[in-house]
Amino acid sequence: MRAHGRGPQGEFEAQYHYDALGRRSRKAVRYKGKTEQTTRFLWQGPVSAGAARRR
Repeated sequence: MRAHGRGPQGEFEAQYHYDALGRRSRKAVRYKGKTEQTTRFLWQGPVSAGAARRR
């Protein structure tokens, strides 16, 4: 899934990825003129176990 918008840091494009169970597994956001920021979501069964961000 893709989304476009404008936030506090300007225009952005975001991509959201989901696993086979419908849980968000990754989010990648790129602000215009900047590097992509990726967040991976961690799950332990049906419970969110945290997130890890990479720039």
